[in-house]
Amino acid sequence: MKKNLKCMISVLLSMLLIILAIPNIASAKSISEIELDSINQTVNSSSVKTTVVDELSFIEKIKSYTADELYDLGCTKEEVSFIMNYDYNQDLVNLSKKDATELEKIGYSNKQIEKIKAYDGKTDAIDYAQANSLSNATLSLSYMPYSSSSTSTFGIWWTYEWSSIPIFQGTDIVAFNWVASTKSSSVISMSYSSVPTAYTNYCYTDNTYYQTVDLQPTYNIGNLYVNIPMSKNVGSLQLYARSGGGFISLKTQSGSSNLYSMQILSAYGHSTITLAPSVSFDTSGVSVGISFAFTMQDLSRSVHTYKYDGTLIN
Repeated sequence: MKKNLKCMISVLLSMLLIILAIPNIASAKSISEIELDSINQTVNSSSVKTTVVDELSFIEKIKSYTADELYDLGCTKEEVSFIMNYDYNQDLVNLSKKDATELEKIGYSNKQIEKIKAYDGKTDAIDYAQANSLSNATLSLSYMPYSSSSTSTFGIWWTYEWSSIPIFQGTDIVAFNWVASTKSSSVISMSYSSVPTAYTNYCYTDNTYYQTVDLQPTYNIGNLYVNIPMSKNVGSLQLYARSGGGFISLKTQSGSSNLYSMQILSAYGHSTITLAPSVSFDTSGVSVGISFAFTMQDLSRSVHTYKYDGTLIN
């Protein structure tokens, strides 16, 4: 049974790669039509990381810095002013003024709505929200290697998924950085064998599927990132980017057949009180590294090394 399952998965992924290689047909949407659960079942468990997202403690930490410390950390004058003057109490007051039906549509439970409506505006909002579990979202980011056992090509499937809507819905970033090596550990360059694809599934806040949207990855030799607008309004509906994924198809830049291993670093950056979401990479070509803007939560970071055939090395 296990052998048949592996065979079916191999055939499925091969068909998808053929589709992705056809100009003007491949799209992020075509990937999303495959059940995310089906893809996730084939992801090596060591590459999956689920994080409980404590947005409020993160904001509390950011606001604990002085203006001079924020400048030293690389924040701009505009960002420092925004952080120093940010008032979550007022945000929670504004939320409490919404009627129960609207709060239910946003995705809050009856118990959470009761606590939101009871907020007096004087109690510290961060303490109040934490004490009453107004946010308990988790974020999962997973990836798996795809290889046809070729020593000149390598592919990476990736997916992300939120358990529920996060408090802050700015622009999040999924990022990848990789280094390819020969059997003797010499670094080799990889180029793209097809245009990378990405998509996100927008849902109602009760997690009911609504719409799949193609995203445009930004990619360079050795790294790639995707901006994910977490909020989308359609008429009176407020949607959020609950899940998504993509595919990265690589080949040896010189056309050589000496690929032995791929070290892959993945990371998810979540925007909170963030004016300018951004990401940077280690571009030395000999190691992997990803850094997000200071005001972004660094979630679900993992690094693994795979053999050219997809076997996990470490």
